[in-house]
Amino acid sequence: MDIFWEPKTSFKIVFSDNRTLFINPKKEVQADIVLSDEIKEEGSFLKDNTLFISSPGEYERKDIFVNAHFMDGDKGMLLYEISGDGLNLMFFGKLQKIPKIDSLDLFCSPDILIFPIGLSNLKPEQVRDLKKKLEPKFFILYLADDSLKDKLKDILDILDVEDIKPVKHIKIKPGSLPKDGQVVLFSSK
Repeated sequence: MDIFWEPKTSFKIVFSDNRTLFINPKKEVQADIVLSDEIKEEGSFLKDNTLFISSPGEYERKDIFVNAHFMDGDKGMLLYEISGDGLNLMFFGKLQKIPKIDSLDLFCSPDILIFPIGLSNLKPEQVRDLKKKLEPKFFILYLADDSLKDKLKDILDILDVEDIKPVKHIKIKPGSLPKDGQVVLFSSK
């Protein structure tokens, strides 16, 4: 699985056989699936035969499985669980509060957790607690707003992460998952 970050909140995920899923695309895309927590109806930017998902439910296309949930009954907080190529990925969009810990028990343990910095008012301790509860093998932070570097620094400090190199792409294989959770930072700087 290849995960590409396109600043600020867009992602392209390429599975084996070039099956493609986009999250919050900002331009016209050719994809099997498009997920959006930013727009609620299909846009003209979608090509034919694209499955567009912006509401709760269970979906499948070409052996890519998506389970979309509202967190804690909050219709503004959509969480996506994505499974494909033997990997489980969890994507939090505009998270306004930390999900109740007992709500998180309903979800699979993600191999990959993609989490925004700058789209929420969460405290660094809450981010740490969420990571600890879900125990992802890759905890991917993305900087949704470059002006929030101080908030990012606080979160990295509480996660005991030093000297992290920002990237825009990561390749993950099921057999190469780290035993201890690895923090990855998607950022343009």
